[in-house]
Amino acid sequence: MELARVDASFCTFFGVHSGLAMGSIYLDGSEEQKQRWLPPMARWEKIGCFGLTEPLVGSGTSGGLTTTAKREGDTWTLNGQKRWIGNAVRGVILTGAGDKAFIAGADISELADATAIEAEQSSSFGQAVLNLIENLGNPVIAAINGFALGGGCETAMACTIRLATENARFGQPEVTLGLVPGGGGTQRLPRLVGKGRALQLILSGEMISAQEVYRIGLVNEVVPGSDLMTRAEAILKRISPT
Repeated sequence: MELARVDASFCTFFGVHSGLAMGSIYLDGSEEQKQRWLPPMARWEKIGCFGLTEPLVGSGTSGGLTTTAKREGDTWTLNGQKRWIGNAVRGVILTGAGDKAFIAGADISELADATAIEAEQSSSFGQAVLNLIENLGNPVIAAINGFALGGGCETAMACTIRLATENARFGQPEVTLGLVPGGGGTQRLPRLVGKGRALQLILSGEMISAQEVYRIGLVNEVVPGSDLMTRAEAILKRISPT
């Protein structure tokens, strides 16, 4: 499935109702995009999907991932702009742009310069986004196509179901920086893999393979990279066929 991304804010947002994909095309897409994507999405032949992109470290894009979201009834307000949400799309597939990373975590150079208040605000914002994903009310499938470290691993854990490619890598490396996972990892990880394994991952900061995270139950399936989106779509259609 190709990704429908016609609004920059959607590229950096960690997951909202997948109807936003339709809304972004409807509001900002070209006529060609509208004709190509809206009818099959409304017929449930296509599934809304977001590709997460991150600014390059040191590229002067500080704050590029900062997005605010507020729920108002059946709509979301993103960065102060209300976007239409349709009811035809019943699930979300969350994946990363390219094949290197799902979400590789925070920009360390930014963390080094953050004050205690800024760090607390950033952590609270991240927790709010992941709580939104976890409590969305519709299934959210994490299609993990590379590194899922720190906040990336925490984002995956907030999703309903997790699929990983064979080259995916997972970890909570915050301890190596003198930090603890700030996006809910200390809570969700023990629930998924048990207290002992969670403590080992959090306290060691080690990075583990897709095969190991499958063995301990952190992901539901490991699939070839070429099959990732196809499998995610199949599961989502199985969960929400109508």
